[in-house]
Amino acid sequence: MSEHRTQALWVGVAAILGVLITWSGLNDWRPFRSSENPAAASSQAARQNSSLGAAPAPAPTQPELGTRDPSDNAPQSASSIMNTEASSPMRYEGDVRVDGGAKDLDSLGQGGNASGPDLQPEVDASDLYLAAVYTRGARLATWRGAVNPTETECADLLQAQGTGKDSTAKIGTTYCVWTSDGRVADVRVKSVSSASAAEPYVIAHVILWEAIHQ
Repeated sequence: MSEHRTQALWVGVAAILGVLITWSGLNDWRPFRSSENPAAASSQAARQNSSLGAAPAPAPTQPELGTRDPSDNAPQSASSIMNTEASSPMRYEGDVRVDGGAKDLDSLGQGGNASGPDLQPEVDASDLYLAAVYTRGARLATWRGAVNPTETECADLLQAQGTGKDSTAKIGTTYCVWTSDGRVADVRVKSVSSASAAEPYVIAHVILWEAIHQ
């Protein structure tokens, strides 16, 4: 009789333990537990995606500092690419015809004084040149930069390479000119006559600065 009671007691204990274990497992598995902690659920989902080989969403990219938005493809205006280095006040700007009578650049602009010719057309071996009247101290040099020169750049070029005659006069050619009074000019050719014309000429857009450069 005692042996049967002992076996019955152990069966009862095992049954109680089984109920407790089953209840604990069901309590941990409940689906709605993930909604109690959204952050934990999101983290768990991310770990699951990572384990399945899913690539994370790319982070938004920012344009590199100092770069222009590729969508901003409007062309730049001519004034936006001009060299803006400081210079002396402008004495004159406008179109000038240089023909057989030569041209005195120092006479241009307000208060201009006639000091003698600075530029004249010259034909050499069937080519038309824009020549400086070198005997009066005028000099020129061809500017080959991508943008218009500043007064300082012209003065430096003339100091190093100024001469009486340089490259042939062609539309678009830009010269730095030192006048007989010592002023500096940017002379850009707009049109030219034929070298065989009865009176060859060059029409140029001239920017003349005020300062006297010794």
